[in-house]
Amino acid sequence: AGFANAGVYERMNAFRYQGETNRSPLQTKHGNYNIEDLYYAASNARSGCLYRFSCVTVNGELKFTFHPASPIVSEETNEQFADALLELLAVVSGTKKIVVDETELGNPLRLLPENSLAL
Repeated sequence: AGFANAGVYERMNAFRYQGETNRSPLQTKHGNYNIEDLYYAASNARSGCLYRFSCVTVNGELKFTFHPASPIVSEETNEQFADALLELLAVVSGTKKIVVDETELGNPLRLLPENSLAL
């Protein structure tokens, strides 16, 4: 899997017009328009990953984009990977408690730090 994080939208610098010296931070409000959702995707072409996972923070909310390499991987396998990814995010965000049988030493969820996702 490949992961790309564009960062916090409002902390990125906007373009500048010719002759201007400063670049101000991007804004989510432009006149009568508000940016409510923005999704970011990175290409699989150069990395060769089968599962690309990208995110950007807008208005204090983390926006995720999951874009697998289809049709190389079956829809069923893509769904299983996406479900596992959502479970991982729930654990690190603190919204799901890890319940692992102590005999399951090979379960990777045991290694996840609970409630460690920060914006």
